[in-house]
Amino acid sequence: NNNNNNNNNNNNNNNNNNNNGEEECDLAYLFSAPLVSVNGAPLDNIDVEADMASLRGVFKEANRRIRVQFSPSTIGHLRTIITKGVRALHYSGHGMADRLTFENGMGGLHG
Repeated sequence: NNNNNNNNNNNNNNNNNNNNGEEECDLAYLFSAPLVSVNGAPLDNIDVEADMASLRGVFKEANRRIRVQFSPSTIGHLRTIITKGVRALHYSGHGMADRLTFENGMGGLHG
């Protein structure tokens, strides 16, 4: 266990990257910020950059090596993350009473 702790607590051990699903990750961060709804109505902006910055600050304070994958919240990205495996999933985006929203890959809400 000491080796594991040493590996996780190295100097500069905060590894926040966007690996697009190519490597294993500890935390998958899915963000959904579509510009328009399915019917074309504009949606409120979500400050994803501020949310990401806040999360990075928490990781820095924790002084732990945490491998993060930042990806738009699409059905394809969710499938890839689930298939490859992840310790935790963070979702930032719009939600409805009965579901979370995903993007369609073209700036709109997945219908």
